[in-house]
Amino acid sequence: MMPKIPHTVTALLQALRFRNPQTVALAALQDSQWNELLSFCDLMHLTLPLGRACADVLPGWVRSRIEQNLADNVQHFERVKATYSEVAQALLENAVECLVIKGFAQYPDFVEDPRLRPQSDIDLFCPRESVFQARNTLLGLGYVPDDVLERSGYQPEVAPESLPSDHLPVMTRKTNWQWEGNFFDPEIPVGVELHFRFFNEHFTRLSPPGLDRFWERRVDRSLDEIRFVGLSPADNLAYVCLHLLRDLQVGAWIIKYSHELAGFLHHSANNQSFWQRWQELHNERLRGLEAVAFRLAIELFPCDLSDHATAEIERLPAPIQEWFRLFAYSPLERVFRPNKDFLWLHVAMLESRRDRLAIVRQTLLPSRVPPIDLPGQDTNPQGQPRKFWPSQRYAKYGFFLALRVSHHGRALVSSLWHGFLWWLGSKDSEKSSAGFIVNC
Repeated sequence: MMPKIPHTVTALLQALRFRNPQTVALAALQDSQWNELLSFCDLMHLTLPLGRACADVLPGWVRSRIEQNLADNVQHFERVKATYSEVAQALLENAVECLVIKGFAQYPDFVEDPRLRPQSDIDLFCPRESVFQARNTLLGLGYVPDDVLERSGYQPEVAPESLPSDHLPVMTRKTNWQWEGNFFDPEIPVGVELHFRFFNEHFTRLSPPGLDRFWERRVDRSLDEIRFVGLSPADNLAYVCLHLLRDLQVGAWIIKYSHELAGFLHHSANNQSFWQRWQELHNERLRGLEAVAFRLAIELFPCDLSDHATAEIERLPAPIQEWFRLFAYSPLERVFRPNKDFLWLHVAMLESRRDRLAIVRQTLLPSRVPPIDLPGQDTNPQGQPRKFWPSQRYAKYGFFLALRVSHHGRALVSSLWHGFLWWLGSKDSEKSSAGFIVNC
């Protein structure tokens, strides 16, 4: 039961299940509901998976619309490949090693065709000692970094670890392209994000062991006419899981990654050699964090699971199990009604009292004031312009700050109440053998 989620989205989730999908509710939608649902799918990057999985029950005009979206995305993917080839060649000439993460590197494990996955940026991981050399190479190609952080005084060369993200500011070439509402526009400029770590342990206060081995286990791969270096299959799974948990913490939408992860779990359920290798490579603590991501994915998109994945989920400690009992659909509900229920899941995954208190304070009482002119300050969460919003930049900024203060004030009361309910349900839990402790 998902009372806070629109009927159209519930119908979508039922249709995109990997185990026993149900399309009856989807087929019964009216045209006005389809318009609403397609807007949601565009935002969540589920439009093309919907067209692939449910083509036989889609109205003709919806099917035609998605076919055009796919054709546009196919064209855009050619731009992605051309951009990567140019960047990779320049990095090679400057002796900068890198590997591709996310994007087309998710093929074939997490998406059956990279053309079914919208991609606006190319994500490259470089070791910390060479990431600024990579940035200088991109500058030489005409790429420029996002200037929002620079205007706020941030200097990446001095303290890259102070970034809440895992990468330097996104770099793009200046063009005359303008957004016209088409998420699949073939002309969308392709940016580059240079990552210098796989996971932000400082910001999350989670310390999954063994991430330093990811670089050592990198593998050569190919796709169409391009060759690239990527993570090994087991490490790529771990990275997807950690990225999902990271997005959950910062309030980002995790629907797309949940769907891709559930698809991987479903299609690899009988791949015993993979799961045995996964268990050998990853420490118990890291597997525990991955199991949390598994559980998040299968709550939204039920799927088949391997015995290894099932065992890790069952080993999750009682406080985490209690969170899923109470708030399993909160990550989806927050798209329509913001909440901070994820905080208590994060607390349940932390080992020290000091870290737990720091995360509670950081989440409920944010201390960072966003800089003026930050993108999105005059749009709603769906990316649409706000009505009756001032045009003067300082007035707009004042309205934005007032809105954020009001939001955090409302969220504080409900978050504390939900935290009490969660604590009450898990207060008698014992320490898990995986090392997770709850001691509020």
